[in-house]
Amino acid sequence: MTSEHETGVVRLCAAWGRGPAVVVESLSTVGFSGSPVQLVTLADAVGRFVLKPFAPHVTRERAEWVHGLMRHARAAGVAEVPEVLTPADGGSSVVEDRTGRRWELVQFVEGQPCASPTPPRAAAALDVLARLHLALRSAVHAAPDDGRSPGVERRIEQASELLARPLSRRCAARVDASEEPSSGIDCVARVRAACRAADQHLATPLGRRGLTAIATARIGPVQRQAVVRDIWSDHVLFDTAAADRVAGIVDFHAAAIDTPLTDIARLLGSWEWPSRGSEPAASGITARWPGPLAAYADARGAPLTAADRWLCDWLHASAVICGLDNWFRWILEESRRFPDTNRALERIHALLAELPHAVDWLARAGNQPV
Repeated sequence: MTSEHETGVVRLCAAWGRGPAVVVESLSTVGFSGSPVQLVTLADAVGRFVLKPFAPHVTRERAEWVHGLMRHARAAGVAEVPEVLTPADGGSSVVEDRTGRRWELVQFVEGQPCASPTPPRAAAALDVLARLHLALRSAVHAAPDDGRSPGVERRIEQASELLARPLSRRCAARVDASEEPSSGIDCVARVRAACRAADQHLATPLGRRGLTAIATARIGPVQRQAVVRDIWSDHVLFDTAAADRVAGIVDFHAAAIDTPLTDIARLLGSWEWPSRGSEPAASGITARWPGPLAAYADARGAPLTAADRWLCDWLHASAVICGLDNWFRWILEESRRFPDTNRALERIHALLAELPHAVDWLARAGNQPV
C-alpha cells in the first residue's frame, strides 16, 4: 500500500472520531468485487475493524438500512453479526469520502471459512442462520409480509431469456486481443470453453426441459422478510479454536427482502457435501444436508414443510443455471475482469460440475407441493 493511499485511509477513519488509525494494513478478501478492504486499529476503539466501501451505486439510505439490520440482529442476541462502528458524536455509521463513495467500519471477525464443512459445522452454521432470521423478523424498518419472491421472479425471467437466447450466443462473444494481457486472454478462453460445455448440456432435451421448468414455474406468494442473500461458504467464518463454533457471518451488503429459503439454498449450495456423488443425480440440496436442516428447524422452532424443501431445492437448482449465465455474461459480453481470475474460474467450474444435478432435479421435480 502506498503512503498516499495509507494517508487517505487514515483521513477517512478520522471521520468516526475514535482517534487516529494507528495500524493500517490491506486485508486479503475472498470476494470477487475487488473493492479495497483495509484492516485498521484505532487509538480510541477496542479491537480491530474492517474498513470497506459500499458499491458505488449504493445510496446512503440503502447503506444505513443494511446497518440497521445488523444492529438490530446484535441487539436481539445474534452475536455472530459483527458490530458496526458508530461515530463518537452519534452520527451515521456510513461515512462518505471526497468522491462521495460510502464506507463502513465493521468489527473484524477472527475466523476461517470452510468450503466443505463437517455435518456438525454445517449444523452450527444453520443454527446461527435460523437465529438470525428470527431476529430479523422483528426489524421494524423491514417488516415481514407475504408476496412474490424477487429472487424467484428474477430466475423465471432469466430462464425465459435463456430459452430465447441460448448460451451459444455468449460463447460467440469476441474479445479484442489487443486490449487484453495474455493472462486475461487465457481466462476468457477458459470461460468460453466452460460456456460451450454448459450450452451443450442445456441444449439437450433434458436441459431444455430443465430451463422450461424454471421459466414456467408457478410459485405463489411466500413469507418474506429481511435476509442476507449473499450468505455463502466464504462469508460464514468458523472459530479456529473451536471448530464447530461459528465466529461470525460477514458481508451484509446484499441484504434485501425475500424468503429466508434463499439464504438456506445459497449457503447449502455453496458447500461441497462430504458424500458427494453418492446421491442420485436428481436428489435436491435438502437431501444432502438433513442434519443441518434439522438444526435450522430446531432453532426456528418449526419444521420445514414439504413445500419449503421443494422451494429450497428449486432455488438452488435454478441458481446453478442462472449463476453460470451471469458469469458468462459478465466476462464474455460485458468484459468484466476480476482481481483473482483463479477464484472466478473455480466458481464457474464448480457450478458447471453441479449443472447435471440441477438439470436432472428440475426436469423431474414437478410442481411445488401445496
